[in-house]
Amino acid sequence: MSDFSDSPSSAPIETPTNQTEKGQQHDEGGDTPPRNPVFLVHGIIDRAYIFNSLRAFLETEGWTVYALDLIPNDGRAGLDVLAQQLAEFIDRQVARNQPIDLIGFSMGGLVSRYYLQRLGGLDRVQRFISICAPNHGTRLALLMPLLKGIRQMCPNSSFLNDLNQDAIAQLSQIEYTSLWTPSDLMIIPADSARMPVGRNLPIWVKMHADTVRDRRYHAEIAATLRPSES
Repeated sequence: MSDFSDSPSSAPIETPTNQTEKGQQHDEGGDTPPRNPVFLVHGIIDRAYIFNSLRAFLETEGWTVYALDLIPNDGRAGLDVLAQQLAEFIDRQVARNQPIDLIGFSMGGLVSRYYLQRLGGLDRVQRFISICAPNHGTRLALLMPLLKGIRQMCPNSSFLNDLNQDAIAQLSQIEYTSLWTPSDLMIIPADSARMPVGRNLPIWVKMHADTVRDRRYHAEIAATLRPSES
């Protein structure tokens, strides 16, 4: 989930950088391992523009970045439906044999998890970073339980219980990192973002949406995505 924004909406971002064939990226120097294309998945009410600063940073650092607008983005659609949109978007942008990295913010973290754990995403995702994802739900969702997508983010929802029952076995197959801020007022409690698998890293920022704009988050994301040179 995210705070409401007055920023204008944007079309899906499909900006290839330093590519040879479809979705395949290379480093011009040739001495470092290739970097996977990065896909960004936004939260509720947001659109792809929420990632403008992160996208610009990653592209400056040499990554190819893609993002999509999930429709509808207001909780009416189930997160499983939005995950299917993500799967189709990825298939359109890169070849099926191309490894990718995935970043999901807030609700987008759960959409990404459903893609990974239920739609075969584990076969192509090498690294997954969730940012302030309500992995165990958020009490804020209890205020609007009639909307399916929001109901799925309620604590102990059948959707979350299903994803969490095999999360360790599923997500341990990839490089998983959960980033979150202890001061989050959208994900309540804030440590709902913690997972019993992968790496959990709290980095304090004041507001929920600040996490995708903060330079410390950007630096940590880049360090996590950067391929090992060994």
